[in-house]
Amino acid sequence: MQQVSKEKISVGCIISYHLPASQLPVDKNRLWRGKVLKAIIDRPRLLDSVIVQSLEEGYEDETEWVLLEHIVSIEKQEETI
Repeated sequence: MQQVSKEKISVGCIISYHLPASQLPVDKNRLWRGKVLKAIIDRPRLLDSVIVQSLEEGYEDETEWVLLEHIVSIEKQEETI
């Protein structure tokens, strides 16, 4: 799987990602969507990752830690009104 460019990730953007095997997903190929709340990029001794708020129905109040290697795509930054 090709890793997305970390320069394209910013707070507010929408990402699609797979759950890691350690979370025992029922469908390992399912894509999840989330809004980036915090990007942890190029920090010494930390893995490049993001904290996302789920956009999936039924999981809207959930936040999740996602490694960059699990991100499949990045959508445009969500517009605020």
